[in-house]
Amino acid sequence: MKKVVVLIPDAESILAPLVVDCLVQKSEIRLVLISQEKKAALRYSRIVDTYVYYGSENSIENWFNQIQLQISIHHVDVVMPLFLSDERYDYYFLNREKLNAKTIPMADPRSFKLVKNKLNFGNWLQSNTIKHPTLYNLYAIQNGQMTLSSIKFPVLLKPIHGAGGIGIKKINTGEELFTILNDKINIENYLCQTFIKGQDLGCGALCFNGLVLAITTQSYFGEPTTDYTTPFLINISLESDVVQLVAEIVSKLNWTGLINFDLLRDGKTNELFVLEANPRFWRSIPAAAAAGVNFPYLACIVAIEGSFNECNFANFFPTTDKLPSNNPSSNYSFPRYFKPTSYGNSKGALFWNLKRLIHFYKEPFQFIHSPIQIWVTDPLPKLYDLYRIFCLRLKNIIKRNFRIFNKA
Repeated sequence: MKKVVVLIPDAESILAPLVVDCLVQKSEIRLVLISQEKKAALRYSRIVDTYVYYGSENSIENWFNQIQLQISIHHVDVVMPLFLSDERYDYYFLNREKLNAKTIPMADPRSFKLVKNKLNFGNWLQSNTIKHPTLYNLYAIQNGQMTLSSIKFPVLLKPIHGAGGIGIKKINTGEELFTILNDKINIENYLCQTFIKGQDLGCGALCFNGLVLAITTQSYFGEPTTDYTTPFLINISLESDVVQLVAEIVSKLNWTGLINFDLLRDGKTNELFVLEANPRFWRSIPAAAAAGVNFPYLACIVAIEGSFNECNFANFFPTTDKLPSNNPSSNYSFPRYFKPTSYGNSKGALFWNLKRLIHFYKEPFQFIHSPIQIWVTDPLPKLYDLYRIFCLRLKNIIKRNFRIFNKA
């Protein structure tokens, strides 16, 4: 089988290990990584042929020239950007045709920036009559043009540019909100929206010109997180109302590329609300791969073939759940090998599996997939990570004991 050489030009991204965990499952994939990080665990992956460190001070032009050079040296087939800054995204998008390699589907910079900015995207959703938690104008609140009594508490204060739930704060009273606005934050970087209690959901999709090519939905179970970060345990499935809503959004955006939506199902009304979207790969892509939908690999196929025509695909929905012919998602196709899957990070899955195994007499045992299966087949990156953690902790212990010794 011919090897497919994939170049990741921003391998320092926090998403890079997750993408590599997906691609390592395909024996025909080889990787070339370009990174600002001099020493990284990924350079020891069995599918990484070349790891290029180019320094953090290089200009965008030098970075792009490095991409061209590595494409020429290694006969790269596909370039896979993961989490580029706005400036690099613009430059790469405008100059990608100069490369002697294909690029995975990418949204145009205007759409990319619209979705990436949570406030602008929230306003876009509301203007397109798509349910989104009510947004409150922070400037109007701070200047007294909007009274606190007109706000339905509790509310969430969220960074406009952010990921992973970091920086989100729940505010229960007007006094608390007013204090924060006057003392602690730059309101240009935040939005304020109504807090809705319900079930958190996710939906990731690979799209082309407003059509969905591959999609999964995810729900969360186990112990809930208290800080709005990604839960440890995930169910990958296909919830048809979520898929229909996402199909409507990507159609209106005419979206091309990867996108992941955070949604919420209202606990009282069962209505779906779109909270935000991230125009990139997402943290649960290994879970989707375990369910048979390997988004990084499928993105490579689309880049090389232009479609999924070479794959063995069946109808997206079961015949018992067929969508109306006028619905955009009625033309979807989907891999035959998709299967609903439960997945957890290494810690969450380990504790869940042990707990269920111990209490097997109370309920049927349900095996939870995890990255551990991948680490067994590609162990060196994880071993290097553990080595670095050990060295760091040992260094801290030595420093702490040295200070105690000096005080004595």
